[in-house]
Amino acid sequence: MSGKPLVSIVCATYNHELYIAQAIESFLMQKTAFEVEIIIGEDCSADKTKEICIFYKKKHLDKIKLLLQEKNIGAMQNHVSALRASEGKYIANCDGDDYWTDSYKLQKQVDYMERHPECSLCFHAVEIVKGKTKTGKIIRAASQDKIFPSNQLFGLGPEAPTSSLLFKKKSIENLPQWLLDAPVGDIPLKLTLAQHGTVAYINEVMSIRRVGVPSSFSDRMYDYRSRRLLYPQMIKMLDNFNQSTNFQFSNDILAERMHYELITLVFQDKTDIAAIRRLARSSKYYDCIRRLSIKKKMRFYLIYLFPSIYKRICSSRIGWAVKNSIFSKNI
Repeated sequence: MSGKPLVSIVCATYNHELYIAQAIESFLMQKTAFEVEIIIGEDCSADKTKEICIFYKKKHLDKIKLLLQEKNIGAMQNHVSALRASEGKYIANCDGDDYWTDSYKLQKQVDYMERHPECSLCFHAVEIVKGKTKTGKIIRAASQDKIFPSNQLFGLGPEAPTSSLLFKKKSIENLPQWLLDAPVGDIPLKLTLAQHGTVAYINEVMSIRRVGVPSSFSDRMYDYRSRRLLYPQMIKMLDNFNQSTNFQFSNDILAERMHYELITLVFQDKTDIAAIRRLARSSKYYDCIRRLSIKKKMRFYLIYLFPSIYKRICSSRIGWAVKNSIFSKNI
């Protein structure tokens, strides 16, 4: 590397033996007019992911920085350690089971960010691949390029996959404790970035989001017991975020909090329908429900009127995918 990188590619990987080479090759194929570094955080995988990463590191000593964890520290801490090791002005994220498809992806996103210094986060359309099979499905946040206000970031979980993100490093130099304690990484990262500027969407497919990977977060979420443990943690995360931002996003947080409270009741061993009805009818949520988008109202009324059906939908792999595509929830 001849100079300081403008972009740091940050890749967190664990048990991605079947996919990590494709991810790294997609980083190496980038054509840019600036320096790029690749930072790989390998979280003590149980398969051959580590060996594959070492192979690429030896081939590209001046390009790849490999962080080998001595023990498994978990996805969040592994990702954070890679972020902190970055030196670029911008950071491009991509997990080890995803990959990029456009060799000019970084150039296009950086060009936009350089022209718009008010922008803190840039993302793009993404294609979904199941295992190694293309599904033909595209994740689009809009039908054309678009600028999103910060309060819309609560609904931009699935529409802004990790493999599409490019953002300013200075926006995350002092990561808040609520983010480090969060049970997931992408949602709090986007909320943090949204406070530092505008969020831009480029309506071009430039990367892949892979689903159906064993032991991945999305795979674990097919088990309703995992979600039953997750949702109370999400409520705590929202409360911590609300407090850290001096309650300036309270109305939007209330809508998200209501969703997680309802889902927590749905995913009890025995769904408490009476409690769901009491919560949904409470005065503090009346105005919140009235202001929901059509999609979110559909989700709310399905939970409210047919909680058992909603639970069955979300407890099947097909149903979980359908639910995500229809309701566009964050996780």
